[in-house]
Amino acid sequence: MIFEQYIGRHLRLIPDAEVHPEIVYGKGSGQKSVDWFVGLEDLLLLIEVKSMRPTQDLRLG
Repeated sequence: MIFEQYIGRHLRLIPDAEVHPEIVYGKGSGQKSVDWFVGLEDLLLLIEVKSMRPTQDLRLG
């Protein structure tokens, strides 16, 4: 959740982009969409955020 918010804050830095968070749809269980929708002039990006614990190599750069 925190990483998703981090990504959303950075997506909002894209000039002239409309950024919207995930939506809940459907009856009962309320399924969730992708994490972020980014609307540009001629493009709609669907962003799914995944995270995992960083490995030692990743932490060292």
